[in-house]
Amino acid sequence: MKIKKIISVLAATSILGTSIVTPLNIISTEAFASVTTQSVGANPNLLNLNFDKATETTSFKLKNWITGTATNNIKANTPTFTQSGNKYSTSDGKTIQVNSPTEIALVNTSGKYFMVGQYINTEIGKEYTISSKYTNPNPNATSNYFWMGVQSSADVINDSKFTAASGTDEHTFTATESQTLVFIQQVVTTTGAKTLTLSDFSTAKSNYQMAKEGVSAMFETDGKVKTTVDQAWIDEVQGQINLVTDATKKQALQTELNKAKQKVADDITKSNNAKTAVDALFVNNTSSSDSIKDTTTQAAIDNAKNLVSQVTDPVVKLALENDIAEAQNLLDAKNAAIQAEKDRQDAASKAVKELFTNDDTSSNSIKNLTDQTAIDAAKALVDKVTDPTVKTALEQDITKAQNLLDAKNAAIQAEKDRQDAASKAVKELFTNDDTSSNSIKNLTDQTAIDAAKALVDKVTDPTVKTALQQDITKAQNLLDAKNAAIQAEKDRQDAASKAVKELFTNDDTSSNSIKNLTDQTAIDAAKALVDKVTDPTVKTALQQDITKAQNLLDAKNAAIQAEKDRQDAASKAVKELFTNDDTSSNSIKNLTDQTAIDAAKALVDKVTDPTVKAALQQDITKAQNLLDAKNAAIQAEKDRQDAASKAVKELFTNDDTSSDTIKNTTSQSTIDDAKSLVNTVTDPTVKATLEQDIAKAQSILDAQNAALQAESTVKALFNNDDTKGTIKNTTDQAAIDAAQQLVNSVIDPAKKSELQQAVNKAQRQLALGEVTIDTYTIGGNYITGTTKTGVTKVGIYVDGKLIRTAAASNGTYQIYASTAPELQVTGQAFEVAPIATDGTIGLKSNSVVSAKVAPKKIAKPMIDDYFKGTSYITGTVSSEAKKIALYIDGQFVRYGAVTGDTFKIYASDVALMKTEGQTFEVVAVDNLGNEGERASSDVKSKTVKGNVLPNETTTLSTYNTGTVTGDVHMIALYVDGKFVRYGAVTGTDYKVYIYDVPALRIAGTTFEVKALDTAGNILYTSTQIVQ
Repeated sequence: MKIKKIISVLAATSILGTSIVTPLNIISTEAFASVTTQSVGANPNLLNLNFDKATETTSFKLKNWITGTATNNIKANTPTFTQSGNKYSTSDGKTIQVNSPTEIALVNTSGKYFMVGQYINTEIGKEYTISSKYTNPNPNATSNYFWMGVQSSADVINDSKFTAASGTDEHTFTATESQTLVFIQQVVTTTGAKTLTLSDFSTAKSNYQMAKEGVSAMFETDGKVKTTVDQAWIDEVQGQINLVTDATKKQALQTELNKAKQKVADDITKSNNAKTAVDALFVNNTSSSDSIKDTTTQAAIDNAKNLVSQVTDPVVKLALENDIAEAQNLLDAKNAAIQAEKDRQDAASKAVKELFTNDDTSSNSIKNLTDQTAIDAAKALVDKVTDPTVKTALEQDITKAQNLLDAKNAAIQAEKDRQDAASKAVKELFTNDDTSSNSIKNLTDQTAIDAAKALVDKVTDPTVKTALQQDITKAQNLLDAKNAAIQAEKDRQDAASKAVKELFTNDDTSSNSIKNLTDQTAIDAAKALVDKVTDPTVKTALQQDITKAQNLLDAKNAAIQAEKDRQDAASKAVKELFTNDDTSSNSIKNLTDQTAIDAAKALVDKVTDPTVKAALQQDITKAQNLLDAKNAAIQAEKDRQDAASKAVKELFTNDDTSSDTIKNTTSQSTIDDAKSLVNTVTDPTVKATLEQDIAKAQSILDAQNAALQAESTVKALFNNDDTKGTIKNTTDQAAIDAAQQLVNSVIDPAKKSELQQAVNKAQRQLALGEVTIDTYTIGGNYITGTTKTGVTKVGIYVDGKLIRTAAASNGTYQIYASTAPELQVTGQAFEVAPIATDGTIGLKSNSVVSAKVAPKKIAKPMIDDYFKGTSYITGTVSSEAKKIALYIDGQFVRYGAVTGDTFKIYASDVALMKTEGQTFEVVAVDNLGNEGERASSDVKSKTVKGNVLPNETTTLSTYNTGTVTGDVHMIALYVDGKFVRYGAVTGTDYKVYIYDVPALRIAGTTFEVKALDTAGNILYTSTQIVQ
């Protein structure tokens, strides 16, 4: 059987960049989560760039940083700060401005030194590098520059001086303590603001230290290269060594790494040799063939197993061991099949030989014990043999033995058959087949004796033959005596036979009719002659014929009488079908039904006289036609009654005509249809009952229609046909009176009461009249207007909901509105309606809240394009603007700064601004806090491009290689949609280690190489196939 090999391998590598510390935002979340460092450990920034307060007070020190002016006072950490936005300032003109999580600025207006520092954890003896990108406008080597370095607990200083306007500063030191003070000292000796901006400020192990630790991790304590070191690990460490700038240190590291490289090269050679030997065991040199070569022996498998044992890569080794196991299983199965066939051949050969004399298959004789069972058993064993040549030879011997057995059995059977045939023939001459009997059978004649004698002559056994010849002689003597007696009996039989035959038509006793002349006298004379015959068989046959003649004579006499009786019975039954028993009548009796006709027809069918039978059948047909016409008329009336009754019942609830309600589906049309069916009924009693039910349904329908019309008219008085609401503005007294008339005609008391209440309500609302509403401006105190005389109360509604009421008098009203939040929204619709003392609400009048005249808005700002990852949103704005505000999805985010006619708003820390296509708004605010017109824009992404041009990858490739174009910074390998590792990009060339990926050792496997930019974004995906 085939062994399926499913090997899951997690191949992980570190990510190496050109800088000392790779910012986390350079690595995509997915890729970063997939990386497990194998040799070069993580190298985090040891500095905490958080500028939280040490205490939540107005004047405070920093939680993570200490400050001062110089190395002799920084540890005292005496300065205190106050906060304004993202700025932390001392009282003597020094400010730390936090521009973003990765950028700070030291702003110095004091003309003095400014020093900030932080204690970090370090390992004694290890080398570290402090670095930062910086800008320092208008630098001066004596009046505007900065120092960067470390200070020991004994105040030993190790630092570097930087006097350029911008660049990347680096200072490398070897730790002498477990905690080291890292500092930046801004030196300013002139007045005026001086700003030193630092970004990506970090302290981490140096490139040399990381490379040194990476190399060291590859070796055991005894100096031997670790067995787990592979090409991917080497490539990673090599990348770190390439970052080392000190040539001496670099060469020392390279020398050690070359030892590991040689070990990996040796391992690859061993793996290749082992794989070649394993593949050579299988057909087509591939384990997926599921079959081994004919030349594959145990020695070949043992040799391959020995080579596999030398492989050190556990993944490769496991795959090869699985292939070895598969080859061993296939060889074992093959050897077992060969032995099984040999055992089958030996067993079959032994059984075949034992069929022949002296176990010699070349002999032309078989053993006395060889019978069909022995041959069949040997044949069954031969059938199991699979070798065609051996099987054919054995089958030939089986055939030979079968032929010899068949010949032997045939000779024995032939003599037995001759004896059996002769013995049977002789026995059959005698009575009861008993040769000791002194009588022969009636059938025994000279021919039978001669035939038996001829069979006896063929017998070859002399003893058997003599005994049979004696029985033949005895039979011949008995036959001669019998023949003399037979002749006398024959004469008597002939006379009797002639007399019997002459009784029958054509002298034929097989006839079923007698001659017309045959009577009782003729039968009695023939019977007297038969009585003289002595042969019982002949006599019995003649007596049977006499009996037959007698029966025919008796039957003939009886048949004449029976036919007369049948004709009389049939004629009587047919007549009784008709009125007055008169078949010439054109009407049948009321009692005549199908049963009576069928009974008469059955009697007619028994008549045998064709003339009489035909006349009676014509009368039967006439009666049948009269009955069919009668039944059809009865059924037609019944069908009409059933249809009419069904239609009438279906008008009523539950199809019950005793119900006082009709179905919802019952209409004038269905009643008219039912009525039409009732009109077709001819039975006056049934018809009258149905007509009463029709009248009842019509009465109920008329009452329903009157109630529906009344309900529809009443609802039409109200808005939205809702009798629980208010009446329409168009509802007048005439409409109410018309509705009242229809309600008066409603029969159902419950429905009538319901509709009457609605009419009364409409009448009360009409009496209240309609109000007017004066214009109401937002912020006003009262909503005012007029009412119909007599109205004492009004209510105000917003969105159909009553929010407050007020008194009305002398036809006017005022409702206090300034405290109602619903009415402080420009454009808000509202309604005012009169309310009666019983709570009846009158007609509602509507209006809206009017807006105040708004002040002139500041023109909307002009927004520069904002790209994802940029720190600030910038643009130009009107000189009237005092502040600038940022809104996202309608929600205020923060204010930015306005300088002259330009603005900028810090946005790098806003999560939504990191999404391409996110819309945002910017609005200017004047000195009174009024916002101007809003300008909108969206987050854009700078276009980056890249492509991958791969070289061919085969099952023997160690690397996947090729070239890249565009903005490709690194490449990533994916197999089955899962990340495997990153590869290196050098100039326009790339390569990624693939030899340890099992799936990529199989031809036809599809994999992907993704091109990534510096932010980890996928620029291009190259889908490739292993050749």
